[in-house]
Amino acid sequence: MATTTQPSTADADEIMRLAVERFRIKMESSNRQFLQDRIEEIEAMNLPTEEEKLVKMRPYWPNLGIKGEDSWNDCAPIGPVRQSREERNVTRLADVKTVYHEYMDGIQPPRLLTEEWRQMYLDTVQSVCDEAAFRDEEDEDFSIPLCHELDSFIKYASGVQDPDFRRSGIAPFGPVFVSETQDYAFKDNPAVLALPPPNIFEARESLKYYLQ
Repeated sequence: MATTTQPSTADADEIMRLAVERFRIKMESSNRQFLQDRIEEIEAMNLPTEEEKLVKMRPYWPNLGIKGEDSWNDCAPIGPVRQSREERNVTRLADVKTVYHEYMDGIQPPRLLTEEWRQMYLDTVQSVCDEAAFRDEEDEDFSIPLCHELDSFIKYASGVQDPDFRRSGIAPFGPVFVSETQDYAFKDNPAVLALPPPNIFEARESLKYYLQ
């Protein structure tokens, strides 16, 4: 019988890095092309004003050209704040070609940046799943193995999420529920400045509570 061998950690990481990069490129290209196709369809309608054109575009991308500012809490992350500002500042249909969307490439950036935090995450997931697994008397020594693909994945992304311009209702995949990073939009806000740095022990307990 033929046997298969697992790739080394370095090889597995490189395979995952390339897979994530291919996914990013393909997703962004596909999403930009979808928007370009809608722009061309709307321009072909020969509508008299840019506002009327944006109205036609909003079923695919809401809030385009809607003036005003969203209400944000003090600790809002930078991605959605930047996206909201750019999409609300749109004045022409052609602007949509270059507007920022935090999930244009489908990737949620990595949140666990160090080996210590990644190992904490993997150990906690494995431990909680192990405790929840059903066993009969013959399975007392059985333990759920570590997911090596997840280990590689979280080095390059914390999840995948489609911007859903097509309104397909695609659910995101976001396995990472804790964060080592502090990527706040309002970095000089007193409430943000007063925040303590991320604590790995508190994060572990939060992750256990969430998973259970």
